[in-house]
Amino acid sequence: MSKEVESVSKQIGACGVFCDFCQVFRHIEYRCFGCEWANRMLRKSRESKKGCMFWECTQNKKVECCFMCVDFPCQTHYDSQEAVYTKQALDSWKELRRTGLTFWGRRKELEALLKAEDKEAATQS
Repeated sequence: MSKEVESVSKQIGACGVFCDFCQVFRHIEYRCFGCEWANRMLRKSRESKKGCMFWECTQNKKVECCFMCVDFPCQTHYDSQEAVYTKQALDSWKELRRTGLTFWGRRKELEALLKAEDKEAATQS
């Protein structure tokens, strides 16, 4: 993994959001040290003593981020006051998952189609 990719991956929260867009730590005066740290700070500062629901859910389900969960997008994303995605984006992801048109799910199939098209174009030239 390149240093640039590794640097960017450290700036993505458990919810899949770029940390600068996080509802809690998007302000310039804050400095976030990652979701685990942010979760501890939220538990200390909130009257409810609850942390980030997305981070806690990823920990319970043992996935790195919401996008890796088989249930994404789940009702938590739709119902949460801390929601980070619009309903339209969530609905689009849900439809892509339902129809199987995700890049990751159909990567091999799409690569095979592209190779077949390339071979066909080469023989017609």
